[in-house]
Amino acid sequence: MKHLYDPTTREPITGILPASVTLPFKTTPPPEPGAGQYVLASPDGSADDWELIAKEGDEWSLDFHQQAKHAEINQWRDAQEAENLQFEHGGHQWDGGTASKNRMAETLALGNALAALPAGFFWTSAADVDVPMTLTELQALADSMAAARGLRGFEIHSRQRQMKADVVALDTIEAVQSYVIGWL
Repeated sequence: MKHLYDPTTREPITGILPASVTLPFKTTPPPEPGAGQYVLASPDGSADDWELIAKEGDEWSLDFHQQAKHAEINQWRDAQEAENLQFEHGGHQWDGGTASKNRMAETLALGNALAALPAGFFWTSAADVDVPMTLTELQALADSMAAARGLRGFEIHSRQRQMKADVVALDTIEAVQSYVIGWL
């Protein structure tokens, strides 16, 4: 449940928050700020942390909707970062998502601890091909994975920063609400 609270009545305000925003808003009334102001629950869920949005009236509505759209952009960014990533190395396509990155780190730790990988070691490509590897070859694959992840992360970061700048430049609530989030 998502609520804004009117600090004067301490009652929830309904119908303001865009339905697409899914931040964890508080469901208990806020502390008492100054009269005529509205507060929004802190996105981090801290019991003591309430963020002042703005003063009552139309002038804060554009800012509020821009903040809500920024929250949607953050959700888009998080979803993009969670998606699997494939990259090319040594004539094969490889998975480079978080699970693969974690397995790679553990396997490299094993290889470094033993100064070699177990006999018959292989890494499985995105096409389910078992590719025999030495520790040196696995380290090169790990470097390629890190580079691919770093590049993708920067592309995602750059796009979300551009979208946020676009939203700040919009001057009507309608324009903010109709702004389409995603890749160009």
